[in-house]
Amino acid sequence: MEGVGDWERAFALRQKVGKLRKTNENIILAHLQTEQAKVALKNGDLASAESSLKKALNLDRSCVDARLQLGALYWLKQRREKALKVWRELIENTPQWAHVVFRHLEEIAGGGEDEILVGRFLAETADQVCDGEGHLARARCFLQRNERAEAVAALHRALQIDPHLY
Repeated sequence: MEGVGDWERAFALRQKVGKLRKTNENIILAHLQTEQAKVALKNGDLASAESSLKKALNLDRSCVDARLQLGALYWLKQRREKALKVWRELIENTPQWAHVVFRHLEEIAGGGEDEILVGRFLAETADQVCDGEGHLARARCFLQRNERAEAVAALHRALQIDPHLY
């Protein structure tokens, strides 16, 4: 796979650096695994991408990018509920990144069953999203789905939290 070798070499080198320094390099190693997974996804190798993302999360359970990508991978594999579960956990653990999940949903959600799942997800996460940016992203999702009342409510909440949003 084109590009994966560079990330594999970087990973191996960083492991050596950690051993020499006797330091914990897990956060950096998780990032490198996530980048390797992105290349695998781009090349259509879903199995390698999933393996790399799981390794990344084993190294650093709080790796936001790995969780976001793992959700995207599950969505791509038609495992919608599992994708939403991963993203729900991401929002619960790091609500300041909720807007990234919602923006991602804006890009990938189609019609039919996807709309129902996304709508339920948006409703369930309403109380978990703590920042204005997250509520603003939810408002955009609702607008895209032509749910104006929900969009206005989310926008109102966003402005209550942060009146200086733009």
